[in-house]
Amino acid sequence: MTIEFNCPQCDKLLRTPDDKAGAQAKCPGCGEPIVVPSPGGDTDFSAQPPPPPPIPAAGSTDDENPYAFESAPSPTSPAAKSDAQKPCPMCGMSIKAAAIKCRYCGETFGTGPTVSAGTRTLDPGDIMSAGFNITRNNFGQVIGGSFVALLLMMLGSFPLFVLLVMVETGAIPEEMFFILYFPMLILSQVISVYFMLGYCIFLLNIVRGQHATLSDLFKGGPYYLRGLGNMLLFMLAVMVGYVLCIVPGIIVITMLWPFMFILIDENPRGMDCLTRAKEMTEGHKLMFFVNMLIIGFLGQLGMLACYVGLFLTGPWMYVCYTVCYCRIAGQPTVEERST
Repeated sequence: MTIEFNCPQCDKLLRTPDDKAGAQAKCPGCGEPIVVPSPGGDTDFSAQPPPPPPIPAAGSTDDENPYAFESAPSPTSPAAKSDAQKPCPMCGMSIKAAAIKCRYCGETFGTGPTVSAGTRTLDPGDIMSAGFNITRNNFGQVIGGSFVALLLMMLGSFPLFVLLVMVETGAIPEEMFFILYFPMLILSQVISVYFMLGYCIFLLNIVRGQHATLSDLFKGGPYYLRGLGNMLLFMLAVMVGYVLCIVPGIIVITMLWPFMFILIDENPRGMDCLTRAKEMTEGHKLMFFVNMLIIGFLGQLGMLACYVGLFLTGPWMYVCYTVCYCRIAGQPTVEERST
C-alpha cells in the first residue's frame, strides 16, 4: 500500500510505502523536515521533527542521496540500538546495516517515493533568466569549471580526431573510415562519459546552491559503468531515430535527455534512469524542444565573436539545461532557496 500526502510546507505531492508511516523525512521539494502520516492521515504535522543535517552536495559519498526520500530509523529499532554492519552486495565493502546507499560504490538498496513530475513548467523566459542569473552570480566557477570540463571531455574526441587526420592524410583509405568510425565513437564515449558525469555533478551543485569545486569533475566513478551503458543506448536510439526521418531522433532526445542527472540524483540500478527519464519528461517534451531551440540559437551567437563568445554562452547553455532538470524534478534552484 502507498501513502500519498502533501508536504505541509510547500504542498508538494509525495508518495511512500506505508511502512514509512511515522518516519521523519525531508521534503524533496522544499527540503523542510516532515513526518510521514499514517494511512489514515492522523499524523499531527504540528509536531515538528528536529532540523535535518545540511544537505550533502550532488555526487557526495554520504549514505543517502541528497534528494532521495530520507527516513530516520525508529529509536527502538535494532539499527538504532547498535552499529551493526553489513557487506555491500555490489562491492563487498562493510557498511552500516541501516544504510540505503553504499558510501564506497554508490549502490542503493532502497527506493523512495516517486515524486510526481509536471509540477513545474519549462517556460523559456524563466529558464533563460534563471540560467543567466545563476551564471552571473557564479561567473568564475561556471566559466572556469566548464572550460576545464570541456578540455577533459575533448580527450574522448581524440580517437575520432586521429581517425579523421589519417583519412585526410591518406594514411588509411576512405573505405576504412566507415569501418572504424563506430568503434572509435564508442572509444570516445568510454573516455568522455566519466567527465560528463562529473560535469553534471558540478552543474547540479552550482544550480542548487550547494558546494561546487573542480574536484566534482572527477566524482563520476560510482556512476561510470551505468552512465556508459545508458549513454551508448541513448546514442543508439538517437541514431536510429535520425535514420527514420530525423523526427523520431528528436523525440528520443526530448524524452530521455535528463538521464545523467537522474543517474546522479537517484542512483537507480542498471538502465532504470532511462525509464525514469521517460516518466519525468512526460508532458514536457514539446516545451523542452522549444527551450532547446531558443537556448541553442542564443548559445551559438557566441560564434559571431570569433568563437570566443562560446566561452560565455556555452556554460550558460548547460546551466539552463540543468535548471530545466530541476524544474521538472521539482527541485528548488539556488535563487528559489534564497527567496
